Amino acid sequence: MPKARQLQRARGEEQAASPLDAAFKLVDSLAVPVFFKSRDGRYLGVNRAWEDFFGIKGESFIGKKLVDLYPQDPDIAERHAEMDRELYANPGRQNYEITVRAANGELRDCIYYKATYADARGEVAGLIGAIVDITARINAESALRQNEERWRAIVNSANEGILVYDRDLKVIAGNQAAERIIGLPLAEIVGANGFTSLLPCVHPDGTPVKTEDRPTRIMIRTGKPLSGHVIGIKRPGGAHTWLSVNTGFLRQQDSEDWYGVVSSFTDITAQRNAEHALRQSEERYRRTFELAGSGLTQVGLDGRFIKVNKALCEMLGYREDELVGMSVKDISHPEDRDAVDERRNQLWSGEVDNIQLEKRYLRKDGGTIWAHVAIAMERDNAGKPLYAISVLDDITSRKQSDAALRESEERYRRTFELAGSGVAHIGLDRKFIRVNRRLCEILGYPEHELIGMTGRQISHPGDMDVINKERARMEAGEVDHVRVEKRYLRKDGSTVWITFSMVVEHDEHGHPTYEIAIFDDITERKAAEEAVRESEARFRSLTQLSSDWYWEQDADFGLKFMSRAMGEKTGLEAAAYIGRKRWDQPALNLTDADWAAHKATLEAHKPFRDFEMERANPAGGTRWISVSGEPVFDSKGRFTGYRGVGSDITERKQQEAELKRAHDDLARKADELQRSNAELEQFAYVASHDLQEPLRMVSSYTQLLGRRYADKLKDGDAQEFMHYIVDGAARMKQLIEDLLAYSRVGTKGKEFKPTSIEAPLKKAIGNLRAAIEESSAAVTWDPLPTLDVDEMQLAQLFQNLMGNALKFRGQGVPRIHVSAEEKEGEWHLTIADNGIGIEPQYFERIFMLFQRLHTMGEYPGTGIGLAICKKVVERHGGRIWVTSTLGEGSQFHITLPKRDFP
Repeated sequence: MPKARQLQRARGEEQAASPLDAAFKLVDSLAVPVFFKSRDGRYLGVNRAWEDFFGIKGESFIGKKLVDLYPQDPDIAERHAEMDRELYANPGRQNYEITVRAANGELRDCIYYKATYADARGEVAGLIGAIVDITARINAESALRQNEERWRAIVNSANEGILVYDRDLKVIAGNQAAERIIGLPLAEIVGANGFTSLLPCVHPDGTPVKTEDRPTRIMIRTGKPLSGHVIGIKRPGGAHTWLSVNTGFLRQQDSEDWYGVVSSFTDITAQRNAEHALRQSEERYRRTFELAGSGLTQVGLDGRFIKVNKALCEMLGYREDELVGMSVKDISHPEDRDAVDERRNQLWSGEVDNIQLEKRYLRKDGGTIWAHVAIAMERDNAGKPLYAISVLDDITSRKQSDAALRESEERYRRTFELAGSGVAHIGLDRKFIRVNRRLCEILGYPEHELIGMTGRQISHPGDMDVINKERARMEAGEVDHVRVEKRYLRKDGSTVWITFSMVVEHDEHGHPTYEIAIFDDITERKAAEEAVRESEARFRSLTQLSSDWYWEQDADFGLKFMSRAMGEKTGLEAAAYIGRKRWDQPALNLTDADWAAHKATLEAHKPFRDFEMERANPAGGTRWISVSGEPVFDSKGRFTGYRGVGSDITERKQQEAELKRAHDDLARKADELQRSNAELEQFAYVASHDLQEPLRMVSSYTQLLGRRYADKLKDGDAQEFMHYIVDGAARMKQLIEDLLAYSRVGTKGKEFKPTSIEAPLKKAIGNLRAAIEESSAAVTWDPLPTLDVDEMQLAQLFQNLMGNALKFRGQGVPRIHVSAEEKEGEWHLTIADNGIGIEPQYFERIFMLFQRLHTMGEYPGTGIGLAICKKVVERHGGRIWVTSTLGEGSQFHITLPKRDFP
């Protein structure tokens, strides 16, 4: 096709023909307009149907844009451009309905189907689109509704689907319409032998479609494309959908050989059902006429009833034989008898298709009803009026409701104006639209000043955002109203407390229109509540001091009240204290200086807490008492005495004494343990140095003996024995060095400093570089935190753990990964490897000194490395443990505490 060739040339003359080029040929033969556009919005190609639809030659339009297609309709061009931008933002498929101007200048209702395509790099290069003109369908549906007198016939219209098959008849591509028509996801269709292999299919006579009778196979067998081949498919969970299928071969350019098949199909279910719908139309009309809930009638040109239904008879209280032949005016209300005359002439002349009005009718029993009347004219083929068809709906209740509504609105208006609460209508811009007299009084503003102001302008600075949170909850649908207490500023600058209640008024579409707010002045209530809170605070301050007993002193500090709980708790005689001052009774633990200090506190009228006294008990022994009090002042600020609470703390004092003895004993033992540990660490350090010198001599002289007397010690056993001596000395040296390192963790550690954990990790990697390169190991890590640590000990920790991972590696390339996760109060480090793994029963044992899971012949080592790791982590206040799966690797977990850096 010309457009396909143009597009092909644009992509390169030398490029070999492809299935897409052949598809372009098929697109050119499609009845629907198809177009291609580049990413910058320029048209690259169109098919013949497009040319016919818009009346523009494709050759002259290549390279142009939407504004060139719709010079007189910029709104249409902008809508298309907006949809293009949306499609490029979300590549894939898109469809939408729009009205466009065709070649003859008419506005046509169309559905646009568009999809992006990619270039060789996989980037979106442009889009392909198809246009389906649905104007006829819409007009047909409108005509059908008119012919059936407003009874709607549901007609399913279909858009053309396209599937592309390879030579093996496997689906390799399809469009969105195919997905929609077939009712299966395109991903499920692609790769299958067409939709006929996925869904039950039948011929028009109802017999199943066999494999050899599938449209594509018929074409392959006959060598001829199919057109209008009808089959039915059963969509998932639905009835049969009837399709008209067209098939064609995809061929290389200038070749008879085909490399694929394209199939297009249209849903003709509505078309097949149309005849059946039309046949049933009259029957539906007849049954509807009889069974309708609305009153239906046919009225002759003389204004008399020809035919009436049951609902109309019931509405007017007449029998059918009584109504038929009566004039419509006979039953019309006197004031409404001529209401239809003028408009009836317009209906008869064809000036209007129908008329609607509301009028009153007289029932047989003398009652009056209101009815909504819709009248249309039935005509013969020549357009001559035959009779009128009228539909009457009883709206008496609605009319009564309307009257009630008007009355209600008047009551609301009067209530708004006379309400004892402030009432306001607030716009969506938060400005006052309408306010009542009471709100003006509360806020001190005249009405004309409040109108146009916002609530924020008169809100107390401390309560600016009180409403916003509740308003957001209401807008989110969590609550249906707002009710808060907040402060407003009156015009004179004073503050008024308000209970603010608000709901949103919506229109008939559910869209918010304005807010209705109620303002109740609660300033006096708030003052009363504040007084109550102060009183409760005073009482609570006393009760929170103690739960044992309550006491009161007068202005001279004499005890004037003591609750009974004092005697019950302490065994002391409460009555003996009444009228006396606190220092009139001896306290075994207090000196004259203590009493003087307490008197000074009382005379300064200051509160006091936990004043402790040891008093003698009449029954023998002593009781410890703790009292707390606060000064009391009258309404004029004059000091009137003290009140407070007292507690028996004898048991607490005994426990404190026992705790002090235990603490002293624990401190003594801790000092002894610290001295013992220091001596042990010093011993380990000295012993390790003193032991290494003899070992060096044993190893050196054994090697010297082997060199000097090699000719005399030719016996194989002698050489093997000397090797055992040297190897044993070396292992003993390594064991001593590891023990020395273990002992130094607690004594030779450096001061903790803020350190990036990557620093000791990289230092450990540098120390292990030879082993890492030798094993070709891969060591990776995530971003690591900065913590308060000993960098050298952390490097030793990483070196030991990664060294073990390299030593106990499996058959594959060793992989070590270090990660970090922040948790509450700590960081969780994980060192994971893909080594040989550890069995669960050894998870705790491996962190003990000298614990080895393998022989020296299998893996060398002293069994101290992980014990050093454990000691390093514990010195840092953390924990270390392992998780592992035998044969799959191990994960060593370390927690280190977070600390705030200065």
